[in-house]
Amino acid sequence: MQQHPLYPRPPKPQLVVSAGMRPNCEVAVFINGPLALADGIPFFRSANGVILTPGNADGFLLPKYFKEALQLRPTRKPLSLSDNEGTECQSGPRHTSRGRTMIQQ
Repeated sequence: MQQHPLYPRPPKPQLVVSAGMRPNCEVAVFINGPLALADGIPFFRSANGVILTPGNADGFLLPKYFKEALQLRPTRKPLSLSDNEGTECQSGPRHTSRGRTMIQQ
């Protein structure tokens, strides 16, 4: 399975391609930032404006922080998060690419 970096970005009225988000991105996941921050998940803004997170101690951003998910391609439509409620990620090896933490799916 291919690994992908996690690039949270500031909310905007329309979902547009932003720094760090590839134009061929298939899924966008919106994060409940206040909840994640309250639980101690750190976020950082890079020099080019991309918001990054290393996730929790195991390198994951758990589904409980997912606010909304959209399939962007081939057609834009909301994705259900109901299967993710209460789901815990299994601990596994952290993958890095060019110094970025990769989220294992």
